[in-house]
Parts: sequence; structure tokens; C-alpha cells
Amino acid sequence: MKKRMAGRNAVFAACWFTYVVAYLCRVNFSSAMLKLSGEMQVSAAQLGAAGSAFFVVYALGQLVNGYIGDKISPYRFVTIAICGTGVLNLAIAMVDEYLPLLVLWTLNGYFQSMLWGPLMRILSQWFEARHTMRISVGMSMSMVVGYITSWAVFGRSFLYHPWQLYFFAPALLALATGLLWAVGLRGGAPPAAQEGRTPAPRGGLAGIVRGQRLWLVALVCLCMGLIKESLSLWAPLLLTEMLGIGAEDSLLLVVVIPLANLLGILTAGRLMRRKNDVKKTLFSLFFAAFCCSASLFLLYRVSPVASVLAIAAVSGLMYGCNSLLLSYLPISFGGANIVSTLVGMFDFSSYMGAALSSVLLGFALENKNYPAVFGAWAAVLAAAWGMTLLFKLKRSGQSEENKNEVKQCHRVRSAR
Repeated sequence: MKKRMAGRNAVFAACWFTYVVAYLCRVNFSSAMLKLSGEMQVSAAQLGAAGSAFFVVYALGQLVNGYIGDKISPYRFVTIAICGTGVLNLAIAMVDEYLPLLVLWTLNGYFQSMLWGPLMRILSQWFEARHTMRISVGMSMSMVVGYITSWAVFGRSFLYHPWQLYFFAPALLALATGLLWAVGLRGGAPPAAQEGRTPAPRGGLAGIVRGQRLWLVALVCLCMGLIKESLSLWAPLLLTEMLGIGAEDSLLLVVVIPLANLLGILTAGRLMRRKNDVKKTLFSLFFAAFCCSASLFLLYRVSPVASVLAIAAVSGLMYGCNSLLLSYLPISFGGANIVSTLVGMFDFSSYMGAALSSVLLGFALENKNYPAVFGAWAAVLAAAWGMTLLFKLKRSGQSEENKNEVKQCHRVRSAR
């Protein structure tokens, strides 16, 4: 038993660290934006186009790689993906013109799309259903650590150095991580961990999508992506322009957003343990995000500090939703062997929203039309909030036996 738990913990640690490194190879573009716009003489609209190209290819790659990730070894997939993103970031550090940067960054989107689905599949194979929420929260925290490292550590450390370092340093980490997967993590036979997960009904994937209205979940993911990823990409530039602060201060200030993201993930986990219902939890999170977004119409004119806190709250709440929509729900279907496929479908929707918002937000920031940004956020969040009412999720990822077991554990802990 101890050997099995040690193996599980090692696999989780490897998956977690890999996604931290993957985020360093993705968020570095956001950290480097301020220097790129000055040294490479590119506009916010051009940077937005590069961000959108990344998101479109990432979204399309999720559809393809999500399906393939359920058919072949996820270990091999992860190795290729992390090495590919490392090579492309290394290549970006060697260019000095916008067009090759655009092409290489777009290709990076494809290799990044090969990671999340297979990682979720690996974890669903190693952990039972009762660990699903813990896995979701833990893996979602890897994104927060990636952001904080990229913005606060690399962002400030490289501020007075050539912009190429923003891509060179993460590239070396990615290649080293790829070597770890190639040599030390070649797969194997994990312990059976599918008890309590949603089994495959008649009709296969199509039957699940229709029966539990997962197409509606995909639409909600699109709305979430419109907000979450636009904030991830544009936060440093948005705060610099809106608050009139310097680049160094903005990179330090945006650390508030990853910390809020961490709080949002933990809040989602706490609500799930209390409500034991994905639909009710998402409803609460989207409603709170809508209120914060609507408040920005007034706050950005009155209080810069309150504006930053409201923006951070919106981002954090979206990360809480993300941990449920892109981790918890797909892993719940491990028994049907469609984890990677569902991740691909939901992530595709999320990043199509991100691609649309990236361009629109770039134009809005160029014209300093902040009310339009906040109005669009509020409208999208209201739509997502309404759609969660129509969800028809029959299970929360646990069988009745697992749910009773969890309730009994809570009673024992309370008694203590």
C-alpha cells in the first residue's frame, strides 16, 4: 500500500511540475509584451493577433489531440508536447522580427494543446473517484504557480535584460522536463482506479454528450475562456494603461491576480465539498463574477486599488470554474475512457472564446475603451450564469457508495 501511494504521489508531482513548466512557456508572452511592443515596435493589435493565433491553434489542437490522447500512450504524448514547446520557445528567443515570432508562437499553441488532456488521463488512471476534487484543485494550482513565476519572478528579473530571456529560460526548463518523461516516466501498469466513475452508457461519447447536456457545458466553457484567458494575456498591459503605472510596478501588481486565482480554486473546492453539486457550485461562482465585473463600471473611475481587486476577483472566480469544468468533470468520466476527449472538447470551446476576446480586447485597449471591456465581461458572465441552470449532470463524479463514504468520513472528522 505504501509503495502504491508513493507511486501515485510521484506521478502527481510529475504531472503538476510539467504543467507549471508548460505555463512558463505560455505566459511568458504576456510577461514579455511590454518589452516586445517597445523593442520590436509592434502594436497592441498585432500582439493581440499573435495571442489569438495561439488560442485558435490551441483550441483546434485540443479537439484533435484530446481524441488521440485517449487512444495512445499519454506518457509518449506528454514527452513530445513538452519537448516541442521547449524547442519552439528556444527558436522564438532567436528571432528579431514580428512575422517569424507570430509563426513560432502559433505552432507553440499546438504543442501546448497536447498536454492537459493526457495529463488528466494519467491521473484518472492512478487515482480513485474520491480523489477527483483534490486532483482538480491541485492541478489547477499549477497554473497559478506558473503565472506567479512568470510574472513576478521572470517578469521582474528580466525587465532590464533582452526580451529573449523571457523565452530562453522557460525553454531550457521544458527540455529538461521532457528528458525526465523520456527517461524516468515511460508508463506502466497503474493500480485500478475507475471504481465510482461514470461508466460508458449505450451510445458511447455521443450518448454521454446528449444525455448529460455536455454540449451546454462546452458553451459555458466558451464564456469562461472569453474572460479567463483575455485576463491572463492582457493583465500587465491592462493595468499599466488603466492605472497609469510603470512596467515594473504592473508586473508586481499582477501578482495579485494569480493569488486571487489560487483563492478562487480553493473556494471552488470548498463549495464542492459543501454542496456536492457541480451545477450549484458553478452557478454561485458565475453569479459572484458577474457582480464583480458589473462593479467595474464605477470602480475604475473612482478607485484604482478597488479596480485591481475587482479584476482579480473576476479572474479568481473564473479559475474556480476552470478547475471544475476542465478537471473535475472530465476526470469524473474516467470509467468511460473519454477523459482526454472531454478535456479536448471543453478546452476547445474555452480557447475559441479566448481567441475572440484577445483581438477585441487588443482593439479596446488601443482606444482606451474600458467600459466596453467591462460591459462585455458582464454580458458574457450573465449568459454563462443563465446556462448553468440548464445543466443536466446526473453525477458529480462519484457513485452513491463513494458519496456515502465521503459523508461518513466528514462525520468522523466532526466527531473528533
